[in-house]
Amino acid sequence: ARWAATAGVALDVAGADDPALEDRLAELADPARADALARACSRAFPGNGAADAADLVVRMVGGERPAPRVRDRRRLNRWLRLSSHRVGPSLPLVAALGARDLARHPERRSPYLAVLAMGVPAGELATRLTAATADLPRERVLVLTDSTDFATLRRLGVAFELLPRWPDRGRRAGAGPEEIRARVRVLLAGRRPLRALSVGQHGAELLGIEDGAEPGRGTGS
Repeated sequence: ARWAATAGVALDVAGADDPALEDRLAELADPARADALARACSRAFPGNGAADAADLVVRMVGGERPAPRVRDRRRLNRWLRLSSHRVGPSLPLVAALGARDLARHPERRSPYLAVLAMGVPAGELATRLTAATADLPRERVLVLTDSTDFATLRRLGVAFELLPRWPDRGRRAGAGPEEIRARVRVLLAGRRPLRALSVGQHGAELLGIEDGAEPGRGTGS
């Protein structure tokens, strides 16, 4: 949020209790200010919908209920609109859209490798993940981590899911080991990665593997 505000593409506040929140909302509702933000979004994020999203938020703040434009362009989108009828081509359409989605977003396919990166020291995340995924397409790697260094994870091009931090010994704050294990099971359910390894801590507890070790197949979870 701070970066976006500095770049001139958004307004930022410190949180829901920030005294400046009301002023920022009023500023966002100002047509001239909103138009400037939308133009800045178009320059900073060409073609990814950021400007449209900013415009949508502005109109919502102003009390409008804009209907987003969907299914109004291209032949496939017309097919999608018609398929809502009970006799429409639902099953072929689902298959076609699923194939298109996977072609556009290969990171949504089943991962080749699941990497557990728990308790990795700050500054070592990129090095460890790069070494672990050297021979693999990054978009087919799933990282399970308690790190909030999202910028590094996005630069690496891997898919990632955030896990709660492992509880300190003698303290019971936040999620416990069983809750973290349950979250790992949920995150891996249906994804079926071919391999799994741990580049940090708690590999045995969460995936049934040694830290730094890599089994031949399966996750052990």
